[in-house]
Amino acid sequence: MTINLNSKWNPFGNAEDLPPAVYFPSYPFWARQLLWWIRNPLHNFTFHWIGVAGQVIKREDGIWNPNGGWRLSKLYTKHLWLPLLSYRGKYVEWYMGWRPNGGFGFPWPRKAKAKQPGE
Repeated sequence: MTINLNSKWNPFGNAEDLPPAVYFPSYPFWARQLLWWIRNPLHNFTFHWIGVAGQVIKREDGIWNPNGGWRLSKLYTKHLWLPLLSYRGKYVEWYMGWRPNGGFGFPWPRKAKAKQPGE
């Protein structure tokens, strides 16, 4: 069995994505691909090895608490549920867990963006 470097089985790849045309447009394609890979080298790991991307997914509720503060929400697949813990405060917002697309995420804390209408 041959495993393509962009296969979902390669934890250090990105099976779904090619860099968009606007991503370093003056660079040759191979250089754009390398920079795209450096941007997120663990895409397959977070989406397919520990994530559930590509499966039928149902989210119990939204990611963020509409009033700010903490929220624990759940993502359901056919056989299990996966948590997502989030916090949105005046200066910090972060989450840890399985996102609505099925990928696992844990971004570093960052200052909260201005809320858009409908968020």
